Amino acid sequence: MTNPTPTVTAPRGAPRPDLDLPAILAEAWRATHGCKRQFMAVYAMLVIALFVLQFMLPLLLGTALAGSGGLLLMLLGHLLMASATFPFLAGVMKLGLRRAAGQPVTLADAFASETPLGQVVLLGVLSTLLTTVGFALFVLPGIYLSVALAFALPLVVDRGMPAIPAMKLSLRTVNRCWFSCFALMLALGVVLGIGTLTVIGLIWALPVCVIALAVAYREIFAAVDTLDHA
Repeated sequence: MTNPTPTVTAPRGAPRPDLDLPAILAEAWRATHGCKRQFMAVYAMLVIALFVLQFMLPLLLGTALAGSGGLLLMLLGHLLMASATFPFLAGVMKLGLRRAAGQPVTLADAFASETPLGQVVLLGVLSTLLTTVGFALFVLPGIYLSVALAFALPLVVDRGMPAIPAMKLSLRTVNRCWFSCFALMLALGVVLGIGTLTVIGLIWALPVCVIALAVAYREIFAAVDTLDHA
């Protein structure tokens, strides 16, 4: 197996890593070979869970919060959706991290028990709450937090960190290279946008985006760990 193309350029003594977006996307594209079925199986489970939750939400929120304000109901709905979706997103991220490390994947890898489910759910609730409030405050804080918290889930999945320390570390690390990470998110948004033009396109676009995020996580945190211990 050939070594992956380096995807971070950090001059000696530089305070921040910079992402090489073409190299990240190229590596992610190569890594999708032979594993798209596993990714799409987890996404199919996620869609089913969301479909079921869509029917349950009116019952849950209508019964518990009859007469409450619409904004509160909307926020609680977002938090419940996050609680239901983040375990599946964690499973997808496990697959992405394995492929970014050049390892084979099986569907069972997505549901390996070493990831603390409670911390994944807590992360989903907290990050959704923060970004929702951020978007409500003139949008820009929401954009900043969406990018800055992008690596909290990989930290929980890969390093077994609790949700709040993972969020803090993601914020602190991404602050060193926020614009590079923002450019990566834009690029992945374009990939997903192209993929949604056809259902077949999503079979490639979804794994590419997850693996690209895992590759970026690997390279950013490897570079930062090196700089911090230099």
